[in-house]
Amino acid sequence: VTVSMVVSTCGMFVASLTADSYLAAGMADEGLVPEWFRSRNARGTPVRAIVTRALIITVCSLLDFKQLLEGQAMLHGLRMIMELAAFVYLRAPSRFGSDIWSLPSSAAVDCVRGDIGN
Repeated sequence: VTVSMVVSTCGMFVASLTADSYLAAGMADEGLVPEWFRSRNARGTPVRAIVTRALIITVCSLLDFKQLLEGQAMLHGLRMIMELAAFVYLRAPSRFGSDIWSLPSSAAVDCVRGDIGN
């Protein structure tokens, strides 16, 4: 049972690593990350993205738990700041008039009734 659990966990790790690497390669195709990640081998596997992801995981495994938590909290805070900045930018007064925080009355009513998307 223990051996099968270890093999299953390793398989899940490799699947996650590969999926994330294809994500990085796809983002490079769209120009969202450096062009270096776009490179693929003869079978279409993004080897550079896989190796980079594996190196990041190796470095993170060398950190202690407190450092990982601190890094995660810092990245979460940065993400929240970026999300707020994007919200404010997209709701800029020049695009929506002077009242940038208001919703159309029908949207507010739909939110209260729970009819969003219907």
